[in-house]
Amino acid sequence: MTKNNEPEHGSLVSRSSIDSRFQWNINDIYPDQESWKTASQQFKKDVDAFSQYKGQLHDCQTLKTVLREQEKLSIIISKLYASGGRSRSFSRRFQQCCFLC
Repeated sequence: MTKNNEPEHGSLVSRSSIDSRFQWNINDIYPDQESWKTASQQFKKDVDAFSQYKGQLHDCQTLKTVLREQEKLSIIISKLYASGGRSRSFSRRFQQCCFLC
């Protein structure tokens, strides 16, 4: 712990000994299972829609659009994964969409 009673970076301390203001609250991402399920279903649709760009990277504007969409998908999959939906199918689908172009 530091002099301000904050955990040092990389230190191994029990969660109970960490001040609650420094603890991660999973409900900040998805407040309940239903909102997680809704987001995961939308993610699947978005990944399927991403395939429209396969073979279409012929100009800068399309590439820019694809990179922005890929970034959005990356953020969503990170939230889904971090909040307990550790389904292999999500990471597999995301990897497939990354290699479509």
